[in-house]
Amino acid sequence: MASAFVPQGSGWVWPLLALSAFAVVSALGARRAVLVLALVYIGVTAVTEAMVWWRIQDGTLLPYAAYELDTGPSFVVVAAMVVAIGCARPLWWRAVWLLLLGAAAPDLLAGLADGEVAAAGHVLAALAGLAVVLTRRLRCRRPAAQPTREPVLR
Repeated sequence: MASAFVPQGSGWVWPLLALSAFAVVSALGARRAVLVLALVYIGVTAVTEAMVWWRIQDGTLLPYAAYELDTGPSFVVVAAMVVAIGCARPLWWRAVWLLLLGAAAPDLLAGLADGEVAAAGHVLAALAGLAVVLTRRLRCRRPAAQPTREPVLR
């Protein structure tokens, strides 16, 4: 989990992009935002590590790939930005997050066609963020339970 706080490469860009987490807190509340983003990070990291293991077993990756470090907050940031795009208020903030994610997308998806594990993890993180947005919207559309009036006994 600590590896989420160790940026790799262009570390200067991640604090700016991580500000989208504030939109997630605004949409989901602090506890739920921390829980959701932590689960996304742990889940996507587990899936990408399983992909590395599978590719080593399959022979498409050399065994030393199991010892390569993959650190940084990018999985969390991608999920947070997708949630921000779907939930941010006021609405113009959604355009800001969309532009920022669009600007970062070429770097985030580099190597996807070649089976790059980190790029696949970014796609998974975006899908997890989309699932959060859709789940939140479905919850908002459900009609609220109508309170039932019980007869007052006198």
